[in-house]
Amino acid sequence: MKNLDQDNKTVKRLLNEFILPHQDRIILSTERQIKFFAHEKVDACPIVIGPDKIIVETVDKAFPEIKEDDVDREFLKLLLLWLKISAQTLLVNNDKIISIYPAFGCSASLTSLGMKQKRTHGNYGDYGPPESLSQEEALKLTLDDVQIRGDLKKRLDFIKYVRAMVDDQIPVLNSYVGGPFTFACGLMGSDFMMLTVADPELAHEFLEFCIEAQKKILLWYRDAAGADDCKNTMLGGCHVARGARLMQMDIDEAVMFSPKAIDEFVIPSACEFCSKV
Repeated sequence: MKNLDQDNKTVKRLLNEFILPHQDRIILSTERQIKFFAHEKVDACPIVIGPDKIIVETVDKAFPEIKEDDVDREFLKLLLLWLKISAQTLLVNNDKIISIYPAFGCSASLTSLGMKQKRTHGNYGDYGPPESLSQEEALKLTLDDVQIRGDLKKRLDFIKYVRAMVDDQIPVLNSYVGGPFTFACGLMGSDFMMLTVADPELAHEFLEFCIEAQKKILLWYRDAAGADDCKNTMLGGCHVARGARLMQMDIDEAVMFSPKAIDEFVIPSACEFCSKV
C-alpha cells in the first residue's frame, strides 16, 4: 500500500510537471492532424520533431528508476517509460500526439489461446513470440478457445491500471494489431505457409477463424480502453489512439510470399478484418 501511494504521487507529479501544462497544444495538434488526414483545410501543416540531447537529459533527471528485479512494479515501470516519451515529445514544439501503448506485436493476443510468450526477465517486460502450434493442434481451435488469460489478461489489466493512474489524461493506443495472416503464422508457424500451397481452401478457412478471433480480442482491448467514449486521436505515423475504427495493421510475413499469394491470402483477409471491426 505504501508503494502504491508513493507511485500515485510520482505519476501525479510527472503529469503536473510535463503533461497538463500542454493540454491546449495537445488539443490543437489533435484537431490539426484529424483535419489533415481527412484532407480538410488546416491552419498549419502538422510536423513531428524528435527531442534533442538536452531535453532527453532534462526529462531523465526528473524520472525515478525502477529496478529490473522489482517485478511487482512492472506496470509502473512501463507506464513511466511512456510518460517519459510523452514528456520528451511535449517539450518540443511539434504536433506529435502523446499516447501510451500497452505492448508491441500480436504475441500477447496469441496467449488468449493458451500459448506462452518467452521471457527474458520479469512478468511483463521483454518477451519473444510463443512457440507455434502444430498444424493439427491449430486446426482444432475454436472461438471458445479464445479467452482472457495469460499475457492478454495482463495487457488488459495494464490498460485499466494506466487509465486509473493518469485519470484518462493520455490516450491508450489499442488499435494496433498484427493482420489475420500474421496471426495465422503465429499460431501455426511455417506450416501455415505450406498450407496455402497444399490446401488453399483450408488455409482460407483458417484465416476466417483468425479474423473472428482477432475481432474478439480487439473488442476486449477497446472495451478496456474506453474506446467507445473517446474521439479518434490521430498520431504521427497515422496511428489512431484509444479506439476508434481505424488501425495500424502489420503483416510482416507477407514479404516471403509472391504477389499472387499476397493477392489471394493477405489482402482479402486484411480487408475483411477491417470491415468487421
